[in-house]
Amino acid sequence: MSDDRQIAFRFGFSPRHDRRSFVAGAANAAALTALDRWPEWSEPVLALHGPAGCGKTHLAAIWAARARAGPLDPARLDAALAAGAAGAGALLLDLGAGPLP
Repeated sequence: MSDDRQIAFRFGFSPRHDRRSFVAGAANAAALTALDRWPEWSEPVLALHGPAGCGKTHLAAIWAARARAGPLDPARLDAALAAGAAGAGALLLDLGAGPLP
């Protein structure tokens, strides 16, 4: 008699959001190319969008590290903009994920 049950192992896993661990594919190659053009963007803002799991947060973390961008809390967006936070340097607003590592 065979036992077809699957045993789940709990391995510690901590995702890395750095450039070396990013795998570009058809769904995110254009976004990676756009981020690589920073700071030579034609506009001062770039919006990444797509389905869950396509790499938006990973790409955002890569750019934030390169641009030394500070996180912008969506719940405090109005107050931050009113206080002039946008003029203080690069900012990252990630509406889909939790805080970046």
